[in-house]
Amino acid sequence: TSQQMQALNSSQQTDISQIRSQVANVSANISLLQGNLSATQGIVTVHTGNISAFATLLQTVQSNLTDIRINITQVQSTLTTTSQTIQALNSSQQTDSAQLRSQVAGVQANVSATQGIVTVHTGNISTLSTLSMSTAAQVSQLQQNFSSLQQTVQSNLTDIRSNISSVSGLAVNVTSTATQVRGLASNVSVLQSASSAQQATLDILSLCTCSSRYVVRRSCADVRASNRSAESGIYTIITNTITNATQQVYCDFGAGDLAWTLMATFEQPAKTNSQNVPLAYYQQYFVNAPIWINGNAEALPLSPGPAYTPSFSVKSVDWALFLKTGSRYRLRYRVFKGPAASAAQIIDYSYEFTYNGYLLQDDATPAANQIWNLTSRQVYQDTSGIGWDVKVEPVRFWLPFTPVAASKVKYMGCNGYALSVTCGGDDLLINRYYGSAGIIGSAADTADPTPSFLPIMQTNNVYDVLFVQQAYNIYGLSGAPTGPIFGSYLIAEL
Repeated sequence: TSQQMQALNSSQQTDISQIRSQVANVSANISLLQGNLSATQGIVTVHTGNISAFATLLQTVQSNLTDIRINITQVQSTLTTTSQTIQALNSSQQTDSAQLRSQVAGVQANVSATQGIVTVHTGNISTLSTLSMSTAAQVSQLQQNFSSLQQTVQSNLTDIRSNISSVSGLAVNVTSTATQVRGLASNVSVLQSASSAQQATLDILSLCTCSSRYVVRRSCADVRASNRSAESGIYTIITNTITNATQQVYCDFGAGDLAWTLMATFEQPAKTNSQNVPLAYYQQYFVNAPIWINGNAEALPLSPGPAYTPSFSVKSVDWALFLKTGSRYRLRYRVFKGPAASAAQIIDYSYEFTYNGYLLQDDATPAANQIWNLTSRQVYQDTSGIGWDVKVEPVRFWLPFTPVAASKVKYMGCNGYALSVTCGGDDLLINRYYGSAGIIGSAADTADPTPSFLPIMQTNNVYDVLFVQQAYNIYGLSGAPTGPIFGSYLIAEL
């Protein structure tokens, strides 16, 4: 029995040595497995970072694609073929983007699953490593777990490689699509530039048939020419076809079937007179060149009637922008007086003239060019009740003058409306002769065919911005006691 027990002990010692050897081998395999898992985790981490970077790149691509789509939608409607191509391309991009997002989501799901499995098996390995006397069954289970882990990791890595390959392919497609979009955008830009150049050429050639209130050249005549049903109102026109400078004007299509441009307005509030206008204001707009007729005014004249403001106002365009030397025009003289336009006295006349190239008497030579000769008197409306002098006599529009012409013989509102240097030695600044203009009959009498001066700022026996010889108690010396006075000039090209 003793010998049998010794033999048995010897056999057990051998078995225990074999088990210990197997445990040692298992421990070595576990260490190797841990190394492989660490390497796998590193690879997963790298691919996770790559996926994150690609997701950021995808967002940038999507943002760029959004900007491209916005730019593409702004292409002119006439580029129909290009627009359709871009729409089809946008649809393709959206499909590619959806596939890309789906692939990335799959990659991220696989990575998350792999990380979960690795975490579980890492815990199992940690537990097994503490068991130095584990049974053969436990070792077998460990081997099975390790084999399963290897298969799972290998499968996940294969999926990751496949997904990365798919993502790379989609990235190539997106890059190619973006290149195509950029090419189309470049083509669109070229087409837009060509379209703009063609439009500029049309503008210069005065061939615009636009339906908007944007017309070409220098007057409201082009508005009427491009749209015979155009209504009176504010339009934007080109005042310089070289620089394409634009300006707003008020166009009146009411009188005589002509296209009238509102050139200047003067408004005197109720119960005030020209003597209330501060000297500094008078000097700014009526004395120191450029003055109102040169466009130096409070604002552009964009309303054909009174604004009923509490203070005197002068509004004017630069008349030189709307007149061409040697061309024929009609000069219209329109006046309101009263508390409201519906109840106002209205005087509305026009004359024909040829523009001689001068707006001021200052530099006009010879003396005959210090006026515009007017013909063909036309009456549109007159509720004033004034008996106008319509005898046959030359009628003139006297141009304003500034201190540049102080020593020059000029047309002035004194001594029967004759040429003079001063009016009996009056101080031209203190008595405010500068800046006045008007339609005057040539006869040295006290009657004229239309209202005489507009504007007139004299403080010597004159109180209103408008002066009428044969009704100066109403228009001239009234001080506008019964309502404001509003006068305007309009010009139509013939």
